Amino acid sequence: MFGGTNTATSASVVPGPHASADELAAWAATLTPAVLVASGTLALIEVHRLSHAGRIDYLAAVERQRGWLEAQQHSVLAAICTDANPHADDLMARERTPDGQTYADFWVAEEVSAALRLAPPTASQRLHESAELCLRFPRTVHRLRDGRISGYQARTLVQLAHDPLATLDPEIAALKAAAIEDRVLARADAQTAGQFRQAVRRAVLRLVPQDAVKRHEHEAKQRRVVITPADYGMAHVYAYVRAEEAATLWTALNTLAGTPTSMR
Repeated sequence: MFGGTNTATSASVVPGPHASADELAAWAATLTPAVLVASGTLALIEVHRLSHAGRIDYLAAVERQRGWLEAQQHSVLAAICTDANPHADDLMARERTPDGQTYADFWVAEEVSAALRLAPPTASQRLHESAELCLRFPRTVHRLRDGRISGYQARTLVQLAHDPLATLDPEIAALKAAAIEDRVLARADAQTAGQFRQAVRRAVLRLVPQDAVKRHEHEAKQRRVVITPADYGMAHVYAYVRAEEAATLWTALNTLAGTPTSMR
């Protein structure tokens, strides 16, 4: 996905001490991310000295490195999410926050939130997504660690497969997850983010067909309304509701606004 360079190992021929910046960048673009981080090559390259082709090589190397780093982050988040909770004493494990979370889980999310500079709900979502990715899609994590796919692709797989798999028996869900992974990884290295998203959607629909009524009931439980602050005293309102509820809401909003608008 990150260019036409070949994946190399520590056995690659190392450029000599008088190698140009372009030669270093071309070499860096062939290295596996683990070797690249160990060599410290990217830090040695002065970007302003690179030619256009050298900058493309450098960009490919940086993107592969990002994949390795994201895989490492997913692994540690999964471990935090699934290992024994350090806050799980009797009281913390029993008492729950207003949104139903145990206080033990709440404090773990707060710690991750501070470490990653994320809002606590986002940190909680990252924890659970990473745990699901590492548990259900280990080969995807391996591809990400090798820099062969992007972090966006890995997250897309988890997010699009989560709800359909959640309705299945755990053993069946594990088999279906493996089948979905088989199907989508076959061409993932060469696909754009949009192409990969469509491939995942097709794989999920083919391998986890669901009764329409059951699916509707499942989705109805995910209903929510979210308000996101915007600039200049404005805000965005997002609603995920039943279709008939959306029509009622739209009519009410138009009545309040006094200006009919089109539903899109």
